[in-house]
Amino acid sequence: MGLPNKTMLKRLFATALCVVALNLYVAFAPAPVRGQGECTCSTCNRCENGQRCVCLKQGTACIGAEWTDDPNGCKCKTLC
Repeated sequence: MGLPNKTMLKRLFATALCVVALNLYVAFAPAPVRGQGECTCSTCNRCENGQRCVCLKQGTACIGAEWTDDPNGCKCKTLC
């Protein structure tokens, strides 16, 4: 078995560089910012951090609520 050729060394170096870059990305990737306040059926349409508290309904009854990204940017401070 001989020494690896230049092409194989370049591929090995590129692979190692990609693995390092992936680890750095995973370690320092920004986490999504969620609304800090309570998101319940009684606080639907509240805006915080560019997100809106949206009611989850079954028929006409509210069965829960969750923070979702607002397509309009939810620029208001409390209620839209």
